[in-house]
Amino acid sequence: MATQPSAITGYTYDEFMLKHECPWAKHHHESPRRLSSILDRCRELSLFDRCLFVKCTKATDEDILLFHKESFLKSLSQAPCENIEQLKEFCRKYEDVYMNEFSFEAAKLAIGGSLNLLDSIMTNKCQNGFALVRPPGHHAMENEMNGFCLFNNVVITAKTAIEKYNLQRILIIDWDVHHGQGTQYAFYDTNKVLYISTHRYEYGQFWPNLAESDFDAIGEGNGRGFNVNIPLNKTGLKNVDYLYIFFNIILPIAYEYDPDLVLISAGYDVALGCPE
Repeated sequence: MATQPSAITGYTYDEFMLKHECPWAKHHHESPRRLSSILDRCRELSLFDRCLFVKCTKATDEDILLFHKESFLKSLSQAPCENIEQLKEFCRKYEDVYMNEFSFEAAKLAIGGSLNLLDSIMTNKCQNGFALVRPPGHHAMENEMNGFCLFNNVVITAKTAIEKYNLQRILIIDWDVHHGQGTQYAFYDTNKVLYISTHRYEYGQFWPNLAESDFDAIGEGNGRGFNVNIPLNKTGLKNVDYLYIFFNIILPIAYEYDPDLVLISAGYDVALGCPE
């Protein structure tokens, strides 16, 4: 008989991740406040008291190399963080990224916390989990930082679930306002991961401005039909619009896929109050 989880929801975070911030733009919109405000609100509502805390530990190189290239990992580990101008130049090699002296370790904690939460769920310590981690990840590609993402946390978590727990059907739902092209590229040719993204598109005029963010990018090879983009060409959509999308598109597809595990890239820049 399977053991019942001791807590319904697990959560993971580490205060160290608040040290990751842009050293040359202190009021940057991708700031530690995106995490601290969530933490503050959860504490205010005593939500953590009803959950299981899962400690963050740093991901190993082996974890990171499940997706990223070794040369890329080495490059990030040697970023010239001691010199602002050199660091700016290093980051300019990529699109819309920043780093400081804490970013590399924070990114390893973000992955490690997600993996520890996965382990807790798969070993029945909890039924589901909330990884409060930063830097974010869904734009990062195997050899490239992108869109304020250093390593792709959700891709590494999904690949770990496949390799370590032999899961065969993983559903990733991405509701960030931007398309998670890094996650899409990672699983575009496999049916072991179904990637569904709803994102602002404006006929390709909204970042990341990619043709492959449109509805006709459906996967290839074994992954054909396992990539679902829901591009939103109008702005100002409300809760009712998102509910319609979830009830009439996302949930029917999800039920048919019958996943072993569901991962959510929960980007809150789609929410009311965010400048984007």
